[in-house]
Amino acid sequence: MKQNILNNVSFVSIPFLFVVLAPPLSNYKFYGQLSFGDILIFLFCLSLIFNFKTTVIGFNVVVAAVVISIVSLFFVYDVGLHAGFYRTIFYYILFIILITQKDLRLRSFFRIYTFFAILFSISIIFQWFIYVAFGISIPLQLSAGFYEPDTLKVIDHVYRSGGWFKEPSYFVLYVTPLLFFLLEEKRFLSYFVISIAALLSTSSLFFFIFILSIINVMIRNKIYFLAFLFVFSTVFSIVLFFLEDLVGWIFIRRVVDIFQNGGTLQDRLLSSLDIVYLSKDFFSNNSIYLFFVGGGLEGAAWYSSFSSILAALGWAGVLLIVLSFFRLGFIFGFIFLAFMLTTHIFSGVYSIFIALAFMGINSYRSPPFSCG
Repeated sequence: MKQNILNNVSFVSIPFLFVVLAPPLSNYKFYGQLSFGDILIFLFCLSLIFNFKTTVIGFNVVVAAVVISIVSLFFVYDVGLHAGFYRTIFYYILFIILITQKDLRLRSFFRIYTFFAILFSISIIFQWFIYVAFGISIPLQLSAGFYEPDTLKVIDHVYRSGGWFKEPSYFVLYVTPLLFFLLEEKRFLSYFVISIAALLSTSSLFFFIFILSIINVMIRNKIYFLAFLFVFSTVFSIVLFFLEDLVGWIFIRRVVDIFQNGGTLQDRLLSSLDIVYLSKDFFSNNSIYLFFVGGGLEGAAWYSSFSSILAALGWAGVLLIVLSFFRLGFIFGFIFLAFMLTTHIFSGVYSIFIALAFMGINSYRSPPFSCG
């Protein structure tokens, strides 16, 4: 019987290495709007499609995604297509193909993922230590052509860095699945190292991911949850006590700022309401699409992936992908929904990377080690 290439350990490491390295390389230009991260995901896409294995329902879901994309293309084509439209379509369909994939062997993926996540975490800790000890800021982003500059900076005497990523929130996006995985696997040292790096980055997103990872464990094992919560809270309290002036207060302040008037949450959700108000049809239309690419009423609105999918593919596209999220389970489906509402996750490589990681966690829970 012909074996799926992705199930063969001698082949699997290379495609998965592409996926693991795609997020940190997604800020570097390859050609035009294509990043090095996009190219790596495209190469992974080839291995995935050539070895596609799914159920009848999964196949029908993929067909539905393609049909929705083609119909939407027909409705908005006459007004001229923005480059972001093609990116949305590509990552939308690829996500659906991946999420409906059956019998993926992901042990090799997690070995590679864990190695690089810990490496990136240690790098942030090292950056912070060098700055605090010697007052020297060492940028880790490459000097090659990039889309957005490194956000490495000092805020109120606090060193804020995303390490190899363009900003702290992208680092936390990267390690989010691994935090769940390590906690379930009781690999506390690795969990602690990554958590410290996320805390030092001052990304407010880490606060919410940390809470959800605890809830995820609590649902599965309450005694284990209580013991872990006591130990981890004690350790973190000690860390915050010694680093209060450097990390603790600004981290807490950034979390609070999200919910205040004019905060990040408001900026990222309110602009989407304009798209929701205009989207009265099942599919997209050229007026909604033009409003979206024109930056909304003020011409410079910040739009999340939810807005881009709604503007490009209509409610049909949104409904299909939201239902697909919960194939990953309630907690992971909720996280994906939150990311879609508040980030650009479906305009780039992170959607594929995080989906593959969550699928891997679910496969650990359901021996044999497969996902489908």
